Amino acid sequence: MTTPSDEPSANSRINQVWEKFAIWACSAIIALLVIGYQDQKSKVDKMEERVQFLYLDKVSKQDMDKLEDRIMTGIAASNSTILARMDLMMRLPKQKEE
Repeated sequence: MTTPSDEPSANSRINQVWEKFAIWACSAIIALLVIGYQDQKSKVDKMEERVQFLYLDKVSKQDMDKLEDRIMTGIAASNSTILARMDLMMRLPKQKEE
């Protein structure tokens, strides 16, 4: 036979329930933190990879200046060609009239 002193008291039973709940809650919180950490780590890794790619594909200021000079030289050459042709076209009608 069991005596009333051998049975667990109501307080100890409630404490066991709260203890189990606290362990479960702490485990869930730790699991969520780990998942969040892994997600952030993967995002940071992807961003670092993109930054490295941008550094490899980066164009220097000197290259841009050279490109701008080439474009401006081409524009100036085409403008002078257009002006020379317009000059020639203006002279041809005058020569025909004479």
